[in-house]
Amino acid sequence: MGAKYTYYTADGTEEVSEIEPREGAGKVWVRGEYRHPVYPSPTDVRIARGNKVWLIIDALEGRTIDDVVELYKPDMTRADVEAAVAFYLKRKREIDAKLAEHRAVA
Repeated sequence: MGAKYTYYTADGTEEVSEIEPREGAGKVWVRGEYRHPVYPSPTDVRIARGNKVWLIIDALEGRTIDDVVELYKPDMTRADVEAAVAFYLKRKREIDAKLAEHRAVA
């Protein structure tokens, strides 16, 4: 039996699967099995091949989605970045706190 991953889609769907994450899936993910009401820290959630959502949101500062896709090509697609933005909007408070912490150190 392989590792399990929990995937979240922009429409709020949650899915646990043994299928490894890949670019272009348009889903955010975290390693492990999580189901309501237990959720992982939003700062641990990733997209594509492992980029953390909060880092992608940071990269979007002053850039468009297409700019960020270009920066991370070929490991990320527009659907991946859109999934990261959708997840961010649902968990904004926690991710903004991580961004503030990160920016204070940088």
